[in-house]
Amino acid sequence: MKYHNLFKEKLKDLDPIESCVIYNWPGYANNGDHFLALGTLLYLMEEHKTKVLSISDNTIGTNKETYVIVGGGNFGDLWPNVHNRVRARVRRYWDSRIIIFPVSVYFKDKKYLERSREIFNGAKDVTLMCREHESFVLAKKYFDKCKIMLVPDAAFYLEPLVKHYSSDKKTLFLSRNDKELLPRDYFTYEVKEDWSHAIFNLSKTLPREALVSLSVLLSSVLQIKKYNKVVITNRLHAHILCVMLGMSNTLLPNTYHKNESFYKTWTYHELSTNFIK
Repeated sequence: MKYHNLFKEKLKDLDPIESCVIYNWPGYANNGDHFLALGTLLYLMEEHKTKVLSISDNTIGTNKETYVIVGGGNFGDLWPNVHNRVRARVRRYWDSRIIIFPVSVYFKDKKYLERSREIFNGAKDVTLMCREHESFVLAKKYFDKCKIMLVPDAAFYLEPLVKHYSSDKKTLFLSRNDKELLPRDYFTYEVKEDWSHAIFNLSKTLPREALVSLSVLLSSVLQIKKYNKVVITNRLHAHILCVMLGMSNTLLPNTYHKNESFYKTWTYHELSTNFIK
């Protein structure tokens, strides 16, 4: 669980989050954003025992709450609709504790950057997590009044869940364990299990929006696991999913620094993965 533990280690100094409202949960078909949103939620629930009051963007809060904003590749003007909503939240709740989970930072328009800089630096208590080194450098330069952290993508918190679907090529004896079990010695086996209920048990604790994201995660795992040779991708979260599954993969560039910088920051040492410009 190397990357799961790395994610937790990078957040070990984060002050406790007793309760919060979560904003920016994806309501659209970008699988990777569902991964990192689900990772954010499970991290809060499991590590901080956070009482999550809402994960709806329609929630109107007060300055008494802590506001958690789901991260991703949308901190900047490449996807301005998302960033505008985040800016509006920060401007509205400027006197609250605001925590932005790992993002990539990218601005083309200097005026747009300056407006964002004014809003985020003008808030009382903003923690801005950056998920790769180049974004971290940009954030330290322009958002210097915020608490800047270098933290890997929140999808890495899902590694224990995803590991259920990685193969170590052992023989499985999937055996019932009830009164229909016939008591006899079977062939030699390496692993003996009954049906797993991990996902079922998890689903009972999650809000409806998170169940959609869980379904997206499982669908993505099934899609990628069909291809056991190698995955070639320009999607960052396909690369992250392959790394967690232990699958060979090649990551290609996107239009700005996100993919290459992430690879050089966190996953460059993986023997089963590489980056090609």
